Amino acid sequence: MLNEVSELTGKVTLLLGRNDLPYDFPKSNALEFVDAQFVRGWRPINLWRTAKTLSKVGPVDVIHDTFGNFLMPFLKAYKRKNRPVLVTSFYALERWRIDNVWKTQGYNTISLLLNQSGRRMYLGAITQFLMSKFADHVVLQSPGLIQRLAESIHISQDKVRVITNSVNTDFWTPGVSEYSRQENNFRLLYVGGLDNSHGLMSTLRVMKGIHDLGHKITLNLVIKAGIGELNTIIKYIEKLGLFPFVVIEQNLSRNQMKERYNSADALVYQTINDGSPRVVLEAMSCGLPIVASNHPGIDILDPDSKIISFTGFCDEKSMKAEIVQLIEKPGMGMRVGEAGRAMVREKFDTEPIAKQYAVFYQEILLAKARM
Repeated sequence: MLNEVSELTGKVTLLLGRNDLPYDFPKSNALEFVDAQFVRGWRPINLWRTAKTLSKVGPVDVIHDTFGNFLMPFLKAYKRKNRPVLVTSFYALERWRIDNVWKTQGYNTISLLLNQSGRRMYLGAITQFLMSKFADHVVLQSPGLIQRLAESIHISQDKVRVITNSVNTDFWTPGVSEYSRQENNFRLLYVGGLDNSHGLMSTLRVMKGIHDLGHKITLNLVIKAGIGELNTIIKYIEKLGLFPFVVIEQNLSRNQMKERYNSADALVYQTINDGSPRVVLEAMSCGLPIVASNHPGIDILDPDSKIISFTGFCDEKSMKAEIVQLIEKPGMGMRVGEAGRAMVREKFDTEPIAKQYAVFYQEILLAKARM
């Protein structure tokens, strides 16, 4: 997407981490990649490396932060005359997650701080608070997230811009995967954490209910890091008697994820925890029908509910009904999948989202020039 933005606005410099690869962007004179050697989990060092690297880049008009690593340049530039416009983007709203997701599930401050993911959330909440105070603009991925941000951070709505997530539809394409699909067997795909903020326990119970109806169904769990214990999930799967029908995988590459989408018949995605999840866009781009919970970041992808099968969060009765309908009417799943891919290509591919960012940057620079 940044390649498209650079073609529309001028030179863009992207600061990368040690393990980052510019997958989606062909080389361009207007797009430069600079290795700032960020390392996941090393926030103090990353802050210093960002400031050091940015000082070598040269004059810039806009500094756009996405992970909080630009905090020091924000603070340094804040009171300068003729300073760059400061922009930050938030995906998951960390303070809201702490108060409305984890603490409602029985966690308290101490138990969260004793967990690595919990500590990252608290650090992220502090960083988002500071970034939102010093930034000129905050980008969120859905209008429904504005109120959630305002619940934890006093911020003017005029400061917030909504630009949805994007996906490279030239990479995430439908196809026959080498990861074999069993005949007459419905393959359900789950991608998310081990905790119930993504409805994992509910998904397993729904899987059990569908299996008990006599349907041939398997569930592929692609687990991501977060709060929750794998052993707890394994024991629960054993308790439900599902292990022959459930496969657990972790740490899959981008190409492996594409194979999993292409070998599945549907994605189930329940969340109260995200911005606008790219997992849903990737699956839709690969032609998968989606069973997802109503959530601001997903609702915006299909506001008329014509393509995504929406349910209440962890509404197991509705989840079960939607999945059974896809099993019993395979033609419907194919039609919905094709329509979903067409919609993603039109509205959420890198090019249309890049145009939104280009307009945004041009507007804020024009406003700066008038000051």
